[in-house]
Amino acid sequence: MKENLIPQISQKIEKVLKKEKLKVSVLPQEFIEKTNAGKHRYFSVCKTKKGKKRVFYARIQKNKDAAKKVRKEAIFAILLQKKRFQKKIPFLKFLPKYYKGKIEKDFEWIEREFIKEKPIGDNELLNKKLTKKQISEICEFLWLLSKTNVSSFEKIPLEEFPFKNYKEILYPLRSLKEKRILNKKDLSLAENFLKENIAIFKREHKYFSHGDFNLGNIIFTQKGLKVIDWESMEINNFAYDIAYLFCHLWQAKKWQRRYLIERYLDKVSETKKEVFKILFRGDLLFLLEGGFFAKPKEIKTSQLKERRNFFAKAIKASLRGFEKILFV
Repeated sequence: MKENLIPQISQKIEKVLKKEKLKVSVLPQEFIEKTNAGKHRYFSVCKTKKGKKRVFYARIQKNKDAAKKVRKEAIFAILLQKKRFQKKIPFLKFLPKYYKGKIEKDFEWIEREFIKEKPIGDNELLNKKLTKKQISEICEFLWLLSKTNVSSFEKIPLEEFPFKNYKEILYPLRSLKEKRILNKKDLSLAENFLKENIAIFKREHKYFSHGDFNLGNIIFTQKGLKVIDWESMEINNFAYDIAYLFCHLWQAKKWQRRYLIERYLDKVSETKKEVFKILFRGDLLFLLEGGFFAKPKEIKTSQLKERRNFFAKAIKASLRGFEKILFV
């Protein structure tokens, strides 16, 4: 994996740390060795000269995907230093404070607020109980996200989520039929759903999206919700992020998933409610079928059967109608 590293990246990061007068808890080379050079970015809690805790991260891999991701968040951090840009962000209160962002010659780095509280989970592994108040905060964040003007991010190289993913939903569903997880009727329902609604997906493919709204990026502090890790921000439909979270909440209680959807719907205008229901079903189909056979490293092997059972039920519910999803 070391061949993927930016040449002399440890020394380059240490030079930045020295210049910024930041004392890190884990040195770049230690981090690289500990992770076997498998992470695309270096991450460490650090302290300023005055002893204030911060979080510092910097790209260490030279591949294009890593460069795109970290560059986006670095530019985001730079723009957030300007009050004019802050005023354009409806969800500003849900962001951690970004102190600096910088694009160096061959890598990027970011310095942001340290949050002492832990995320609600690790990707798909739910570690904390979710209250109704917290779920409502999540819904408020997602609703404000959908109100964000994409043109405000013109200086950030946002990419569109590949629209072809929705057009090609049938292919992985056929694979699930071959494995007898789905049946002929399920495929027929999927074909009809796409035929009737693909134009809606194309029309609504224009909203700002977090892109990676998993449990590890959601933190509840004493002051409320904070959402971290913005390197996957993109353009998509406005139901994608909540559908993404719904899939990651397979370990949650049924009422918590239902409450999430219902509270979000309360915020959506009447003219958009039916559109949301269609988009949510399609987003779930794409996410659930794509992740059906995945084996997330944070999930125990003994839990995989439970995970797949949930995914199978959710796929079948999505094919049969929005209301069916509420009871999964």
